[in-house]
Amino acid sequence: MSEPVQPVELVPPDPRKSWRVRLREGLVRARGPVVAVAAVGAVLSGLVGYWNTWRTVRESVAAPAAAPIAPVAAGRVVPYSAADRRMTFAVLPFEAPNGDEAAGRIARETFEKTQAEQELRYLWARVTPQALVARTLSQHAALDALGQTLGVHYLLRGTVIRQGEGHVADLALVDAETGRVLDRRSVRSEPGGDVPVREVDTALSALTYSALKHEVARAQDKAEADLDVRDLTFRAYGRSDLGPPGEVYAQRKRDLDRALALAPDDLTALFVSARVHLCECLRAWARDLDDMERIGTAAVDRFLALRPGSPGMLNLRGYVLLKHRRYEEVLLVADEVLRIEPESAEALAQLVLAQVRSGRPAQARAAVPTLLQAATDRALADAIAAAAHFAAGDDAEAAAAARKALAQFGQKERSDAGYGAASLVLVAAESRAGHADRAASALRDFQLAVPQVRTLAQARAWLLPTSPVPEDESFLAALRSAGLED
Repeated sequence: MSEPVQPVELVPPDPRKSWRVRLREGLVRARGPVVAVAAVGAVLSGLVGYWNTWRTVRESVAAPAAAPIAPVAAGRVVPYSAADRRMTFAVLPFEAPNGDEAAGRIARETFEKTQAEQELRYLWARVTPQALVARTLSQHAALDALGQTLGVHYLLRGTVIRQGEGHVADLALVDAETGRVLDRRSVRSEPGGDVPVREVDTALSALTYSALKHEVARAQDKAEADLDVRDLTFRAYGRSDLGPPGEVYAQRKRDLDRALALAPDDLTALFVSARVHLCECLRAWARDLDDMERIGTAAVDRFLALRPGSPGMLNLRGYVLLKHRRYEEVLLVADEVLRIEPESAEALAQLVLAQVRSGRPAQARAAVPTLLQAATDRALADAIAAAAHFAAGDDAEAAAAARKALAQFGQKERSDAGYGAASLVLVAAESRAGHADRAASALRDFQLAVPQVRTLAQARAWLLPTSPVPEDESFLAALRSAGLED
């Protein structure tokens, strides 16, 4: 019989350093060559246009901490007041089998990261302090009583079990009122390895988005006239993408217009409006992208006027600047992002690309290891790395990084100018290295995915300002040499 699963004691994993300390130290060590040339920032997912709806807002805009509250009189709840329990969470101690020291360590570190990550999602969520959860757990073992006492809508709990040579952490989102599991995600840790922080963050983003959609469902019985700014913003963010994109956008915009009419300075509504209107996924169907960009940029500007140090919105501003090839300004914006948040994958992504585009290939290449360490989208990071290696004159490394990226892309990504541009870096690298056969093969593969591109002029028209490629003459010359004629 397997060992019973027990809660892990809530103490710091000493002498091991926490995931956040280890990651920050590594990034600070690597940041020297980055800072020396003025860094750059952008939205990694925005860099190619397909941002995931469930990637929840992470902004240091502190709301009051969730705490036990007395029953509230019937009536409309004021948004963000102490009585507003929407998107309120408590993180429970993660459990692990008795006697499995590795599982206990993983449980402690995953618990620590879960608590820390949820605390970063202030625009969406309020999180109960660990000490309060621990005290309440000593008095209430039943989940419904625990949730009622803490006054939260959701519990996050986790269990770590051994699977093969490694371990799997099962993270669950629980309805605090009923104890029902609403959603769950699993994260695997390899034998002797650290907790995979990117995978945990991805899992928590998905679970937080599930909670948001449940908040939308809770509001379905409200009269349309009674929906407040949070109801409308949540509905806009949580709308299904399964319908025709133009109709989905129109519905989102109606909700956001109403939300901002009710509360013009609401940070969450401004953030969602910026993301909706600056997503390059709009280019697949929208006709007036300039008008959408104006709306999104206005939301960014208003948000930053209210919260000047927001890394997420600074990243969006850097992204817009990158679209307009204003590389020196992008560098300045990202320097501020990396000062505030040295582990920002978004800022590091645009760091490398803008350095490539602004004639700083050595600095861009020096920043690649930091980008790869922090990246949440490793395939795209590999594509950006390929461009940096090509710009620095290392065709072998450029080809290897491009192949690594392409191996992770499906047909949709290969045909998209944001991702599939890595194919052109591979063609150029093999061509400049004198590998004519490899270059020809890579070009054939590219044209299978993108049959409309047969000339260099067509390739330049297909590429986006944000595509992870160099834009200098050496890149174009290598493509000509491979067979893409003017």
